[in-house]
Amino acid sequence: MKIILLALLLFTSTPSFSQGINGKYKNVYGEEIVIFDGMFYLIAKKTERCIAIWQPDTLAICEVKQINKSVLEVSSIEKDLHRTWTIERTYEKREDDSIKIIFTIPYQMNDLNIIVGTYPNFKDFKNHNHEKFVMIPKCEQFDFEISPTVWFGEHFPGITHGRIHFYSSELSIDNIEIGEGNNRIDVKIPKLDDYFFARYHVYKDYIYINSRELHWNGVVYKKQE
Repeated sequence: MKIILLALLLFTSTPSFSQGINGKYKNVYGEEIVIFDGMFYLIAKKTERCIAIWQPDTLAICEVKQINKSVLEVSSIEKDLHRTWTIERTYEKREDDSIKIIFTIPYQMNDLNIIVGTYPNFKDFKNHNHEKFVMIPKCEQFDFEISPTVWFGEHFPGITHGRIHFYSSELSIDNIEIGEGNNRIDVKIPKLDDYFFARYHVYKDYIYINSRELHWNGVVYKKQE
């Protein structure tokens, strides 16, 4: 589908955002898309089978661009995620020369798997008992991956478009430096909350416009009066 949509881009000039696209669209599962002045919201239908705190109302908040009269492009807005994360490097007295990577994140919905990769020896180390820290041997740099142990169906029955993994490369294209004389690294990601892995992470997804319908990921959303 993306190949077809991209082909359209080559033959069509890019117009300004059409006000006619603004409005509310709904699919047969009760989910809604709301588009208003360049913003795109995917709104979930609440269901009795899900505990409310596990099912946020707004599953995606995106910027939307009208590529041509038949195609929209949407991408998640995650400026707060990149602006608020921090790294603190310190030294604490310890008998060995290991390095402790501590993750300060508000997510408490369930257990997390955390994997830290070390450089330049290219080895992976995992957290034990789902603790929010990982011990690694002395090294120069590291990266990390965080993933939930449980996923919840947030969209139409049985399907979730939430994140499966979160990588440090989403915050920094470079590996994270340990720094001379440091053996404790505190990684603080305040926006990695209980809803983080449930929300739909969108990057340059294409939506096809057909009259008063939006076609996205094989699902039709019809414009509401």
